[in-house]
Amino acid sequence: MTTANQCEAYAAEYQARGTAPDISIQRATALMSISQSWTTLAGQLDRLAQIIKDEDEEGGLDQPN
Repeated sequence: MTTANQCEAYAAEYQARGTAPDISIQRATALMSISQSWTTLAGQLDRLAQIIKDEDEEGGLDQPN
């Protein structure tokens, strides 16, 4: 499974590519959009990890009686 740290690294890589001076505006826009997507995914994975941790500490999912 991809980790939040990996996503952040990909985001940084695409951001660097998107700010290169010798590329078109269209390419820069696409690269920056991909960078933002990786950043968003990193945040979602962090939230998921926290949910899993919280559920593990609580003893799993609450089941109806």
